[in-house]
Amino acid sequence: MGDICVCEAKLHIFARLANYLLDYFSEREKRSLPPLRESSGSD
Repeated sequence: MGDICVCEAKLHIFARLANYLLDYFSEREKRSLPPLRESSGSD
């Protein structure tokens, strides 16, 4: 039973980390994509 608890805790931490990374990269994409589109459109 203890192993399952540890595994669940690790899974929870990993899920939070993955969620954080997803948010981080999606924010970076939102920030970097619009300027790229603007420069290519005005060029």
